[in-house]
Amino acid sequence: MSGIKKSGFKKTSFGKGSTKTKQPKQTSLDKNSGTYHGKGTEEEYQGWSNRETWAVRLHWDNDPVTDEVFRDSAKSFKEQDLSSTAFADHLQEEAEVMQSHVINDPDRATQEERLFTADVGSLWRVNWQEIADSYYDAT
Repeated sequence: MSGIKKSGFKKTSFGKGSTKTKQPKQTSLDKNSGTYHGKGTEEEYQGWSNRETWAVRLHWDNDPVTDEVFRDSAKSFKEQDLSSTAFADHLQEEAEVMQSHVINDPDRATQEERLFTADVGSLWRVNWQEIADSYYDAT
């Protein structure tokens, strides 16, 4: 991706002739967990705040078991009056567990965990709050 910085906005080319301009997003710090939800300047990708966020949600949506588990979890969090921020922390922990299986014991990691890790890459750019909100909005 090539980008041109201009007065707080980043113009990024995503191939196939499409170019999007996105205003920098605000970050918020969950003081309980020390986790940042949302990152500084991120490029929109397929309607999500960045490629990593899109890739996480795509993997989870495309696996019927995982999709059902997280939809049920979102419903449970909402029924317990837990915030979507708490759910975002939960999602991040689940993704970190998936990646740790690949890193720490690759022979025992599942195919889905290996594909998830390869496709998503680094988890630090994932906007967990955006994913959590999308599950909350769907329940």
